[in-house]
Amino acid sequence: MFLSINFDIMRIKLVVHLISIILVILVVIGISTSNIIDEFKPILIGNDERISSTVNINMDDNKLAFSGWEGFLYIDNETKIVRILGAKERDISHFYNEEDSKKIEENKVYWHNETKDPKEIGYVIKNPEFKPYLKLQMFVKTEKELEKSGYGFILRNFNIYLPNGTILKNDYLNIEGNLTGTNYKEKVQYEIFFNEKDAIIIAGDFDYIDNLFRWEVFRPYISKHENGVFSPLYVIYIKNAELNFENDSWIVNSKQFTGNVEDYIEEVKKDLDSR
Repeated sequence: MFLSINFDIMRIKLVVHLISIILVILVVIGISTSNIIDEFKPILIGNDERISSTVNINMDDNKLAFSGWEGFLYIDNETKIVRILGAKERDISHFYNEEDSKKIEENKVYWHNETKDPKEIGYVIKNPEFKPYLKLQMFVKTEKELEKSGYGFILRNFNIYLPNGTILKNDYLNIEGNLTGTNYKEKVQYEIFFNEKDAIIIAGDFDYIDNLFRWEVFRPYISKHENGVFSPLYVIYIKNAELNFENDSWIVNSKQFTGNVEDYIEEVKKDLDSR
């Protein structure tokens, strides 16, 4: 009887000990996972089927908002500005708020109308899970000759760091509805948006980029295309970054990556293009 009681007590102690070990392991795993997710938080895509709603690329408190109004498509050597979406009365867009539609699929968002040419204009989005970067490609269904596209987006409260070391200061002001700010046209293959804390890099085969601080709107233009799909726009998010210009290059220092920004861009491109 006494031996049986001792055996039961020992068994209970062993079970309690095992449970304690398992709990400790789970806590450690939980903390580690939380830290990893916090340091390398993935980019999230937000959107809905309302035709005028933006495609939002969300990075913590930061957001790139791609709208049909700020997106452009030039066809058959058109000289006028032709936006993807707008009001019918303005007659400066391919699709209209009043009569056309938008679709959301697993990796695509696009505006469409089967009775028109173009029938569809939108974005293919490659957004790997738990990666702080993604790739967008504008695609078009049309019988006409494509000229160039404009990947227009809105981003608030960031300065721009150019590859040659120049910093474009965000001087946007809104005083009682009167907007002011300097606009720049830059022929570069990448730009770093930096707010002294987080960095957002855009890269691609850009003809040029219109940086319009008056509206905090930015428009990379791309003419390179194949089979109705334009060359990609790459978006990279670096949380809690430090930037320094050394030996004619931007050097980033962060938990995510430390080194030459251009090397990191090529590394990201290679990963996204291989998927």
